[in-house]
Amino acid sequence: MASITTKINELLHSPKTREMVDKAKAAATKPENRQKIKDMQAKVTNRAHSHGSPSPGPNPPAMPTSGYETDVAPGTGRDGPGSNPGH
Repeated sequence: MASITTKINELLHSPKTREMVDKAKAAATKPENRQKIKDMQAKVTNRAHSHGSPSPGPNPPAMPTSGYETDVAPGTGRDGPGSNPGH
């Protein structure tokens, strides 16, 4: 039994594949098809940029840091001073 990579390689180099590629290239050069391609690209691009909310722009606002504790002494976590979970 031939491996999958061998089958793929045979498909890529077959005359039928060359024929399909040539037909696709010919279709892509027609003006009406080029317009359809541009319309589809615009639709996909707009869908990718709109996930239900507007994008924040090139530089999103910085996250506020006031009110956040950055230095916490050992033993003063959520459970209060002196708590030692697991002991």
